[in-house]
Amino acid sequence: MLAALETVDYITIFDEPDPLNLIKKVKPDILVKGQDWAEKGVIGQKFIESYGGKVVLAPLVEGKSSTKTIEKIKALKDSTVIIPRKAGSSKKKS
Repeated sequence: MLAALETVDYITIFDEPDPLNLIKKVKPDILVKGQDWAEKGVIGQKFIESYGGKVVLAPLVEGKSSTKTIEKIKALKDSTVIIPRKAGSSKKKS
C-alpha cells in the first residue's frame, strides 16, 4: 500500500535489529518513524541530517500499530492459497 504512494520511492523489509547499514545504502531524503522514537532517538538521524535529509516523527494513532498490521499481513500471506485459473478459462454463469 505504501509503495503505491506517489511520494514514496523505496520500501524495504529488513531483519537486522539496527537499520543503520541499510539507511546508509538507501540514503533517504526523508525517513519517517513513529512519535514513540522521540525519546529513544532515531537510528541514523545524524547520518540523514548530515547530507540535508530529514527525519519526521509521525503522530501515533491510538489502537493502531504498524507492527500489528505487518503481523496480520504476514499471517494472511501464510494462510492464503491462490490457485490460478488455466489460460482461457472463465467462470460459468448459472
